[in-house]
Amino acid sequence: MLPNDSQAPAFHLETSGTGEAITFPSGNATLICFVKEDCPTCQLVLPILKAIHANQALLVIGQTLEGNDNISSEHDIPVLNDSKLKVSFAFDIDTV
Repeated sequence: MLPNDSQAPAFHLETSGTGEAITFPSGNATLICFVKEDCPTCQLVLPILKAIHANQALLVIGQTLEGNDNISSEHDIPVLNDSKLKVSFAFDIDTV
């Protein structure tokens, strides 16, 4: 979590599978979650993220191309492709 006085880094990523371009910030309050398919904790919370996605702006950022596709199809939520880890490093994510 970023300190209250920090701004989240801006980014532009494509949705895994569809290639839809997503830019952040969008001007709306947005929950951003970094996930990885082989992370047990991520698998545990993905159904919760799906429920959140139905009611709130949510960006799910995945770290492997194949894993992103699997998460997206299994949980029916869009997953942004950060397989080059550019955004993860900008947010200082060491582990998911």
